[in-house]
Amino acid sequence: MDSAQREERCRIGVVLGSSRPGRRGAAVAGWVTEVAAGHPSVRSGATAVDVIDLAEQQLPMLDEPFPALFGDAAGG
Repeated sequence: MDSAQREERCRIGVVLGSSRPGRRGAAVAGWVTEVAAGHPSVRSGATAVDVIDLAEQQLPMLDEPFPALFGDAAGG
């Protein structure tokens, strides 16, 4: 695949949206990327599938162990 084809290829981002400890989204993201890998467009290189993990983005306001819904977002 030449550089022009690489620039034109479709890119799909699988967003792993939780940064909380004990999150379960990584298993789902893994399954999605595994299923997508079997698609002919991905196998041919015309489409790329990337996991975008918000936990790697340094989001300090979202690192509480429990959702605010439970009334103790700081966990303490």
